[in-house]
This record gives sequence, C-alpha cells and structure tokens, in this order.
Amino acid sequence: MNSNRMTELSQLIQEQWTAHNSAMDKIYSSSHTVRFFCKPPWIYKLLRVTAVLTARDDGSQALGKIENGQVIPAEPYLRNPLKHKYPWDNYIKDWIKLANLQLLCSGARFGLDDDCITYTLEKNTFLHERECWDEPTDAQSTEEFFNQRAAESPDSPYRDSVILLFRWGKDPDHPSLQACSDVTSNHVLMPGQ
Repeated sequence: MNSNRMTELSQLIQEQWTAHNSAMDKIYSSSHTVRFFCKPPWIYKLLRVTAVLTARDDGSQALGKIENGQVIPAEPYLRNPLKHKYPWDNYIKDWIKLANLQLLCSGARFGLDDDCITYTLEKNTFLHERECWDEPTDAQSTEEFFNQRAAESPDSPYRDSVILLFRWGKDPDHPSLQACSDVTSNHVLMPGQ
C-alpha cells in the first residue's frame, strides 16, 4: 500500500472517530437524558458534582492545574489530548456519562450533572495518598475534611454536592486505578488515571 493511500485511510479513520465521539457525547449528555428518557410522570434530578483533584502539600504530583483562573484536569492522567479535543473534555466527564447511563438503565431517578462540574484543586498529601484499603479512621478523617470545607461558606463547592475525590494513592510512581466508596460516605474515592 502506498503512502498516499495510508494517509487517506488514516484521515478517514480520524474523521469517523471524531464523528462517533460527537454522536456519543450528544446521546449520553444530561440534557438528552432528561429530554428523551425521563418523560412525566417520572421525576429526574441532576445532582451537582464537585471533582476534587489532589496534589501533595507542596503542589507536586498534581492531578489538576490552574489555567486562566480555573482548575482543569492534568494530562495525561485525567485528560488525554488525543481523545479529548476540547478544553472541557476529560475522563471525569466520560466516567460521569457512563455512570449516568448505568443509573438510567437501573431505573434510578437521578443522575450526575456532567454539564456543570465544579473542579477544585486540594494540595493535601493526606487526601492525595488515600487508598481504598486505608483504615476506617482515614475515611472518617476525609469525611470530616469535606464536612469542614462545606461548612466554611454557603458558596462552598462541597455543599450539597456529590464529591468525587481523584487522588494519586500511595505508589510514588503510578496513580491508583481503583475506585471505592461506602454507602454512608460523603465522597467517592476515584482513580487517579
């Protein structure tokens, strides 16, 4: 196969992939879910989401960065520039869309608002190194941290919000790939990659 044909095929594949991603974004968006799947007498509620991106106390190993005054997920961990073409695209939104589809199929009358995610950056080594197998006292300390932050201000992003904690974990070389929570918890530990 000559190089021109290879280039044409590569461009065709890229165009098809882009069209596919665009169609999937429309199908699994919160507004589409509400408009087409949740007709009366259903009541469908979108829950506010706060994505907490962590870093060590000194700011190193950050899963988020501040760009133009806003926190955004860091590449390559929570955002892949080859897959996520727009500044607002990232794995966090991808996971929320998948969760919403699963919730909808289960008959749940709520979903997570993927159109209005609040991103925060917490420079906190304790949160940054949390693992699913940590002691129950660590989970309690994490809950207390978020409860205290929620109580600081009526405008706190941690008030009345589903808190997704994206942390690195204890392995110094690789972010955690495990997620977990407890039915009584005020947060969900999410993978760092």
